[in-house]
This record gives sequence, C-alpha cells and structure tokens, in this order.
Amino acid sequence: MHTLLRAFCVAACIFTGLYYLLLFRFYNNLKKTLWFPVLCITLAFSIIQQFALTPYIILRPNANFGITDNLFLFTFNLSSLTMNLYNGNMISDGKNIYYKIFNYFTLAFSIVCMLLPGHLTAYAYVLTVIVSAIAYIYGLYASFKMYNTVSKTYIYGLISHTLLLTTLVPSIILFISHTEFISFRVIVIPVYLGLNVLMLTLQYRQSIFRTKKLADSLSAAIEKINHSDNALQCTQLKSDFLYRTLDLIKEKCDTDSFTAEELTIALSKFLRHTLNFQQLKGTVPLSNELELTKAFITIERERHPDITFKYELPAELPEINIPPLSIQPLFENSIEYAFSDGRKEKSITLSVYKEAEHYKVEVYDNGKGMPPEELAGLPDAFPYTARVGLYSINRRLIALFGKGLDIKSAPELGTSVSFTVPVVNETGVTA
Repeated sequence: MHTLLRAFCVAACIFTGLYYLLLFRFYNNLKKTLWFPVLCITLAFSIIQQFALTPYIILRPNANFGITDNLFLFTFNLSSLTMNLYNGNMISDGKNIYYKIFNYFTLAFSIVCMLLPGHLTAYAYVLTVIVSAIAYIYGLYASFKMYNTVSKTYIYGLISHTLLLTTLVPSIILFISHTEFISFRVIVIPVYLGLNVLMLTLQYRQSIFRTKKLADSLSAAIEKINHSDNALQCTQLKSDFLYRTLDLIKEKCDTDSFTAEELTIALSKFLRHTLNFQQLKGTVPLSNELELTKAFITIERERHPDITFKYELPAELPEINIPPLSIQPLFENSIEYAFSDGRKEKSITLSVYKEAEHYKVEVYDNGKGMPPEELAGLPDAFPYTARVGLYSINRRLIALFGKGLDIKSAPELGTSVSFTVPVVNETGVTA
C-alpha cells in the first residue's frame, strides 16, 4: 500500500513537471516560471524517502537513522525553499528582506540536515515542519494578493496552499500523540500540483486572448493616427516605431504571451501620454514623463536585450514640472546613435538629482561618444545633425527656463545629455 501510494505521488510530481516544462518550453516562457518544475523535482525526491509517508517512525526509541533520513530532511527543506521562490516570483514586492532571510536560512538548514547525527533527527523534523508552514503561509499570502490585484485564477493557488496548511494540524496532533498515520502532506501534494498547473494554464490562455484583443485595438487606433499627419508631427511619433512594436507584440503572442501582454500595456501607456495634445504646449509633472519613458524602455528592452537600462532616482520624486516628451527622446537618441561601434557592454542611465537651486535630469550612455569638433557645434546644430525631437526639446527648455540641453561627450567614453529645472517654492516662485 505504502509503495503504491509513494509511486503514485512521485509519478504525479514527475509528470506535472514534464507537462509544465513542455508547455512553457514550447512557448519560450521558462524564464519566468522555472521554479515550478524545480519544485516538482524536489517534491518527488522528498516523497521517495521512507519518512515521507511515516514520519512517526522517528519517535520510536529503537529507530535507526541513516543517510536516507538525512536526505529526506534535506529534500523536504529544499521543497519549501523552491516553493517560496516560486511564490515570490508571483509578486513584485515578494523579494523583501524577510523573504531573502527565509530563503538563505532554509538553504543553510537543508545543508545542515545532510550532516545531522541521528539523535537530532526528531528535532530537525519539527523545525522542518515549521519551515514548511512558513512557506505555505507565504504562498497563501502571494496567491491572495494576486487574486485581488491580477487575476481570479489565483483562487486555485489559494485553495492549494490552504489544503497544505490544513494538513499540518492533524499531522502535528498525530505526531505528538505517537499515533501511526500516513502523511497527509504526501497525499495532498498531487492535488496541490494539479491545482497550480490548472491555474497557470488558465492564466496563459487568458493572457493570449487579452493580449490579442488589446493588440487589435491598438492596431486600429494606430491606423487612424497614421492618417493624421498633424498627430504624428505634434508628438514626433514615428509610425515605423508603432508598427515595429505591434509586430513584436504579435510575434510574442505566439511565443511568450506574458511578455506580449507587458509590451501591450507599455505601448498603451506610451500612446496615452504622447497623444495628450492638450499638454504639449505646457509642462507635465516629472512622474508623468517618467511613466512614459519607462513604457518606452519596456518596449526597447525587448527589442534591444543587449542594452542595460538603469534608473538613478531619489526615493521621493521631486514635485517639479518639465516639458512633455523631454526625456524619452534622449533615450531614443542614445539607442539609435550611441552603440554603432558594436561594443559588448551597453548601458543607458537616467539620473535625477538636486544641484544647488535646481534639479538636474541627465541621460548618459557608455557608447562611442563624439569627437570635439562634432560636439562643438551642439546644440545649435541640432536641426542638421540630430533628430527633430532633440531640437524641439532644446527650444522648449530655453523658452521655459532660459537654458537648453547641456551635452558632454568624449570618444569611447560615452555621451551625457542633461537639462536643469529650477526649484519652485511653495508660493510658486522660482527659488
């Protein structure tokens, strides 16, 4: 009986992991979901061991402990670690300090369990159960958070972690009372895996349909925009950029739906900001311009994976206004012109910091740079040597603040393009 149950549970782990690997390998999406098949492997190895089904054995006075018992504790803790990593990947704020401490502790404790003497096995098992309980609770928290903010399919994650938690109470009672029983955890594991596979499969299907619908809607909107020359001229928005992005989204719909959805949302944000014609002649909050820039970078990061994009921003963004479309074109210029020499390490950084009575906004890259004779003609030579967008930024900055773009560059060292924004006090007067 025990052998058949163990074989069934191990087979469930293996086939679930293989199904998941095949499904997401086909759609090139392993990078975001790799911890789930790893979890299947660690659970399978933990179930193979004798203690997995009959943990009460460790309380017997004549129990003999060997390397297989150490392996059980080792793999049990590893399964808790990989479960925590899998759940932590669900939420953006999952990787806080407590999350990391738990992971490091569990990894260290797993290694210790491999070297543990037999007379400490019972104590190690109790601590292992506590560690697993923390992983289950965190999984419940992550599923609940995602259920409320992302998708109702996470109800299956809530159910699966609730089932794991409910097995702990009777298991502990029976363990303390020295009652012989078959581990409830092992019985529930196939159900847990099945619910998570169902949840992730449904998420993938929803993501495909949602992304294709959004992409079709955006495509129709862009067609209308493309027939309006004024719209594109006012925003310096290039139709080839829009169509390249749509082509990329459609390609990702068939290969990586999660990335396709991320790109679609980014393009939607980008269009919402760039096509807000009412604010083109005035100023916008820095936070608005950063949202537009980050949406643009999300798209370009997928198109240029060899470029590293960095942000050096204060913990609290200053409440300053800047000309609209004044940061994103600086990134676009660096992407297009800075790295034509084929260097391997490419990076573009946005930095915002305070200097005396003004804030400085700077975009700098580590590209090929410019020789002194080319730099000497800038920024006056913008209409002839650079994109129209940069010339427009320079002109609007001078009109608003009396000073335009500041460009610094050197061959092989890169280029910095920056501008300053005066600090405004509470009365609205420039300090």
